[in-house]
Amino acid sequence: MREVDGEKYYDISEICGMLHNRLSQDEIQTHFQNNKIQGIKIEDHWYATNEAIDKFEEEVIYKDIYFSELHQIDLKKILLKGRILDIGGGGEGIIGQFAGPNVISIDPSERELKEAESDCVKIIMDGKDLKFLDEAFDTVAIFFTMMYISKPDQKKVLKEAYRVLKSKGELFLWDLTIPDRPETEKDTYAVKLEVDIGKKKITTGYGTRWGKKYNLERYLDLGKKVGFNVIEQDVNGETFFIRFKKS
Repeated sequence: MREVDGEKYYDISEICGMLHNRLSQDEIQTHFQNNKIQGIKIEDHWYATNEAIDKFEEEVIYKDIYFSELHQIDLKKILLKGRILDIGGGGEGIIGQFAGPNVISIDPSERELKEAESDCVKIIMDGKDLKFLDEAFDTVAIFFTMMYISKPDQKKVLKEAYRVLKSKGELFLWDLTIPDRPETEKDTYAVKLEVDIGKKKITTGYGTRWGKKYNLERYLDLGKKVGFNVIEQDVNGETFFIRFKKS
């Protein structure tokens, strides 16, 4: 990030993260060159403001998304105990809004954390390299975040979650099954959600590119390999929920 005339500008690698890696850095550079992203060039590197990135996302990214039907998630049925770590808590900040001051939300994107409406503690941090001591949390939540993490790093994130959980602590994981691609030119698959957190219902959505073989069975297997016990699992159309416990 660079500041120019008091305004923050983000480089291509940062924009890639802001867009949840839906586009490669080469693709983002091409969009700069084709003027799809309004930006500036400094020392041969492209930069854009938050406003320009939001406009690009709305006008270019969203129109290439294949949305599933609306899914409803009722968080009122979920009991998150004690000190809670929310991995990938930027953007809507659902867990932070739901559990409030008991939550520490982390996300590698400063922009995503600033967008979150919750009043919890927000820290710029990568889920695969947590800076917390062992057994620091009673609960870890990962709400529709794993789909944005590469396969090699997903196990690292779960291992870190296991490490920072206290004995008998629980990991709550929600995510999306990526189905086979239907006959469509749209290159991104996403689910629309209505999330009931008690005091209000939040409408949002999460998605990623076709071709990622992510599903319930994959995360059940990864969790068990890390050392977790499976306490509960549930499938709701293309979405699923798993509750793990540390032994």
